[in-house]
Amino acid sequence: MATFYTGQPSITDTLLYTAAQLGAKIKSITVTNATGTAVSITLETDSGSVLNTVDPMWNLLFIPANSTYYWKGKEILGCNETIRAKQGTVGALTVTIEGSVPNDFGVLSSSKWLDY
Repeated sequence: MATFYTGQPSITDTLLYTAAQLGAKIKSITVTNATGTAVSITLETDSGSVLNTVDPMWNLLFIPANSTYYWKGKEILGCNETIRAKQGTVGALTVTIEGSVPNDFGVLSSSKWLDY
């Protein structure tokens, strides 16, 4: 599994990852809050060039103080699709996104993944 992003999103729309020509499969997202208060995160996959706050994957998901939130699943990104996010407090949350690219898991045709 490859690490696509590790860092701290801004309090405004932040580009975290852009999928390459054959796309990518997101398998896990970890959000760590090392502060003493709960902090929100809004995150969207397949969002293109602007963070979608109308129907995001997570909208104001609050991460409790001094804790870590783990998401595991399968989210497919097509060519040039993005992951964008913003957090509620500057420097509070660290996000790590992991997954695989086509040569890690194979392609049948037209963005159909072998193990999806």
